[in-house]
Amino acid sequence: MSNQIETKFGLLEPSHTMDGRKRDRKAVEYYESGTLKNIYLENAIEIDTPVGAVSAEFLTFYEGGNLHRVFPLFGKITGYWTEDDEYSLAQEVDIVLPTGSTVTCKPLCLCFYPSGSLKSLTIWQRSPLKIDTPIGPITTILGASFYESGELESIEPLIGTKIQTSIGSATLYDPDSFPLNADNNSLKFDKSGNLIELSTIHDHLLILKQDKIVDVINPPETTSMFFEPVKVLHPLRIRFCPNEISLSTGSGERKYSLREFTVKLQRFT
Repeated sequence: MSNQIETKFGLLEPSHTMDGRKRDRKAVEYYESGTLKNIYLENAIEIDTPVGAVSAEFLTFYEGGNLHRVFPLFGKITGYWTEDDEYSLAQEVDIVLPTGSTVTCKPLCLCFYPSGSLKSLTIWQRSPLKIDTPIGPITTILGASFYESGELESIEPLIGTKIQTSIGSATLYDPDSFPLNADNNSLKFDKSGNLIELSTIHDHLLILKQDKIVDVINPPETTSMFFEPVKVLHPLRIRFCPNEISLSTGSGERKYSLREFTVKLQRFT
């Protein structure tokens, strides 16, 4: 048996055997200070986290010793061990969100602040999850992030989700987003629950002044890297600021004062 390591979660046994599923990586890593940075476990264990008990195969820690990330599964996807095989091992657990609600899901990763508060919940994309938001329940295919004080910070919506905003109906989708975790998502809120940012390729913006259209801003497009005649749409990233709408179109940022202009979202065809 390998040497066990003492942690706040008891004695943990680092991985010391190999099979077709395990990743070929160091079982234990340390910070320069000598404190434990991460550990790949020989066998999954159940640990108590601030949001409930969770099975874990891989753990990371802050330098002060507090839990950073928990990975319930940490297998290597290959021709021998497929994503379907890995998913078959995923277990449903009840997670108490910082907002106060409890969700049942199959987590890929839980990330915590040094204080212990949940920073983000990342889920398997094949198991969508409905989460309460300040604008109503939204189904996510990736997960959500939270402020350290507990409020919902961001969520990655199911493709094609529609919401109502102060400038009209928006159909959400960000094709440029390839996140590995749910730390930072395309639909964002401030701590008071106000919508502050969204991404869409399905809508464009009409900029009006004295009821006359002075500008139309479409989702930007570029030529495909792989098929030259094909055009690829990129999202309009719309940020809602006090008395102002800010846009990121891929070629820079544009701002429109709501005291001077009327801004309207409209379906882009």
